[in-house]
Amino acid sequence: MKFHSCCVLLALSCFAVLGCGPGGSEVSGTVLVGDQPAPRGTVNLDGEEGSYRGGIGEDGTFTIENVPEGSYQVAVAGVLDKAPASGMGEDMYNQSGPPPKSLIDPKYSSPTTSGLTLTVPSDTYDLTLDQAN
Repeated sequence: MKFHSCCVLLALSCFAVLGCGPGGSEVSGTVLVGDQPAPRGTVNLDGEEGSYRGGIGEDGTFTIENVPEGSYQVAVAGVLDKAPASGMGEDMYNQSGPPPKSLIDPKYSSPTTSGLTLTVPSDTYDLTLDQAN
């Protein structure tokens, strides 16, 4: 019984000192293409603390949970003029009309070429992107 109590006490002490996990900030913002909200896509953050990703909603908003403090290079991808066909294999190619086109300059698809950076924490995380040519 004494050993069990010591183990529980040790575990609680470690929890109090270390906290309950890595934690971090919520990064939320809006992605605009010109002056219009991006209708879909992903926002990717790459930094020394790791990589984090969140989806862009139809209204252009995104949220990424538990991002540690630090500086991040940003990439934005999948901002298309229409949703890609659902399914895999042959179904992907059986949509009517032309395939989806990117609405943004291709430079934004890589954190090393986008020119976009974020510092966490910050008051705002809104991103304005140039349209594709």
